[in-house]
Amino acid sequence: MLDEGGIAKRDMADVFIIISSIVVWIWTLIVSVGMIRLESIPDRIVLIYNFPILLVVIISILIWGVSVWMSIRRPRELYNITVLSKMRFRLSWLPFIIVISFTLQIFFPIVAANVIFLGIPAVMAWALQALYTEIIHKKQSYFEFYRDGLVIFFLFGLLYWGCGVYFTQAVGEHSGDEGHYLIQAHSLYYDGDLDLHNNFGDPKTVQRERVHISPNSLDDHWYSWHSPGLSFLLAPTVHGGIVWRHLILGFISGLGLAGMYWLARVIGSDRRSALLVVPLLGAGAFWGIYSSRALPEVLGATLTVYGLLFVFSQRNFPWLSMIPLVFCIGLLPWVQTRFIPISFVLLACYTMFSLLGNGCWGRKTVRLVVFVGACALLLGGYQYFQLQLFKDGLSYPVPNLLFSLPSGMWHTLASNRGILYMFPMFGSAFAAMIYLVVLRETRHFGICIFLLFMSVLLTSCATVWFTGGSSLPGRFLLVITPILVVALARVLSCSGMYFRGLSFYLGLIPVTLFVSQLIVLESFGKSFSDPYSIEAVHPLFKGLVRFFYDPYGTLELFPALSLYLVAMVLLPWFGKVPKFIQCLSVVFLVISFAVYSIFPPNEVQFNTARKVAFALERQKMNTSFVIVRGDTTEPIPILNVSNRFAGHKFEDVACVTSRDLGSLTHLNWISYPHLTPLSDWEGRDYKWAPLIASFPPGKGRRIFFLDAEIIGNLEVEVVVREGSVVHTQKRYLPQQHIRDVYTFKADQKGHIFILVRFVTGEGDFVTKQLAYSTYSEKLLENANLNLDPPQQKIEIYDY
Repeated sequence: MLDEGGIAKRDMADVFIIISSIVVWIWTLIVSVGMIRLESIPDRIVLIYNFPILLVVIISILIWGVSVWMSIRRPRELYNITVLSKMRFRLSWLPFIIVISFTLQIFFPIVAANVIFLGIPAVMAWALQALYTEIIHKKQSYFEFYRDGLVIFFLFGLLYWGCGVYFTQAVGEHSGDEGHYLIQAHSLYYDGDLDLHNNFGDPKTVQRERVHISPNSLDDHWYSWHSPGLSFLLAPTVHGGIVWRHLILGFISGLGLAGMYWLARVIGSDRRSALLVVPLLGAGAFWGIYSSRALPEVLGATLTVYGLLFVFSQRNFPWLSMIPLVFCIGLLPWVQTRFIPISFVLLACYTMFSLLGNGCWGRKTVRLVVFVGACALLLGGYQYFQLQLFKDGLSYPVPNLLFSLPSGMWHTLASNRGILYMFPMFGSAFAAMIYLVVLRETRHFGICIFLLFMSVLLTSCATVWFTGGSSLPGRFLLVITPILVVALARVLSCSGMYFRGLSFYLGLIPVTLFVSQLIVLESFGKSFSDPYSIEAVHPLFKGLVRFFYDPYGTLELFPALSLYLVAMVLLPWFGKVPKFIQCLSVVFLVISFAVYSIFPPNEVQFNTARKVAFALERQKMNTSFVIVRGDTTEPIPILNVSNRFAGHKFEDVACVTSRDLGSLTHLNWISYPHLTPLSDWEGRDYKWAPLIASFPPGKGRRIFFLDAEIIGNLEVEVVVREGSVVHTQKRYLPQQHIRDVYTFKADQKGHIFILVRFVTGEGDFVTKQLAYSTYSEKLLENANLNLDPPQQKIEIYDY
């Protein structure tokens, strides 16, 4: 037997490998951003790895090898396998997947991307299974009950405070409808009203419908069709900027997740299940992105969670639970008009629970009268407010929207604009909700959750606006997603390993996606609302497979239907489902998704010549290594596959004429007589015309190509300079067609300027093509690239 010291050392080794495996995965996501794939060459593939990638691969092999060695070396008969040992062995396969992915990148890049994207959450779910099964459920005291929720509140509140600030700094703050809530907050803070007539500059130049001004606004006022509840909360933070704004938004998110934990415990979930499902929702892209933006969905979800929590708490706290519930019901419409049905369902659920519960009918009647009266007062106050602002009290045409597209309900549940696309664990949560309705002891909980779900599905999703606009897919279902996840927490402890494994795996996909997205967030820009577009900004994820159909083009049942059905089959309905049937259903699910998988077409190029050029400028070629696969017998100009100016439009590249065009510029032409000699770096009486906007050079070898034609008796001088350092200076005679390649070494001494000067004569300098790239002798030699002129052309418009 091992002594206590041996056990302690063993546990420390397990913990070290667990942490190392997760760190290596995150480190891989960071350093692999520097990986370059020159796949636009017809007959070869060129991969450029930097030294940190090689180091990651070596460390990954060591971690996996040590973990396997530890498992082989420790005989099972000497001691019981601990949960740490199980998690260590399972998580050590994260580095193994990383090694496999980098190996496959050389031969099958699309396979490599999907191996790491789908394999990483699978390994984590495998490890989470070990943790879940080893945790012993103990009775929890009231102190621990409230302590857990408060810890969740503070942890996630701080997380999304920082994450929100990072989001806004990285991708801006006016994404989708976010600007409409922020401008109302600004109007409240500076003007003390919600009339936005004076908040867009000159109203005559603004199209009201484009800035979501309701056509039903009364008395020529400009009122937004977005409810102002969130704007009232954010108005005090306007002066403090994004730090104070995201402090409020972050802790609203944390409050919602804490309420989700408490709600799960109240309906009978054990502690381990409640604690595990909270981060599966809260740390994923679906909840995380909405928590980082000024949008009302997370606030609405928080009020819904607490509303249902107070409904279920009335048995123990009849009057104490009623008071905050009234406020939740009354505030939901202020957050978003779409949430009015949720208010009425919460009102109905409280009434139903009160009537069916034990107690004196007289007291219950008095409490219900007070409750209904208070709700009517608050909801009536909201409607009165609406009547003061909008015709018929409606900011937008609700009667015309309801059931305008019934198929939108299925699109919201099954398409690539639906919730499974962003939060696939919703399939397991939906099955859990149905299970609670069928199970006798939880039927009352299940019915309430089901009614809330249907109230949103029928009113918000059965419309032509089912997509929720230019936002994350599944937007309208976010408000009730936490309570469905609570239903999942309730059934996890009584379900089998297949259902738990499926739920953990589906929940971890958006978590790993969110971590990957945050690492390259600045590269997303406004496209962050589709995290799967990471394939265009991160070389490790090129060619991610899609599983769900486009609702704008078709309507399909599978594979979403198979996920919902299999999740329900895996639950223990009226006895244990045979493992053989469970196994077959999982196989059916995998086959269904494989059959309906959508791979990107081969002709789609994710690494354009422009992207490659920028990537090469960031790469340190002296610490990189080049892998080439394919036929390298034919030399290819490097400017064909790497060109900073590739894709430039005609207005980006200047032509110069000696004629007076009436102004300095006309279209893409520069009128030389209107130039001043202020641009000369040595103070000479020279006038220089820039052929393209200046740019930072980076450091290392550079190649520049100029294709131009001189028309007339014009003699010109072309200069390429870096700051005040001239790298190239050459004169050209009249009527000359220029096709010259210049090479030089940049030293980061200033921006690169490409200039032309008219020496004598008159005429036109017509720029036909510019190309610019970094290069290295190692890259040229290994990939058989050369410094010849490129073949791509830039169309130049005449004046």
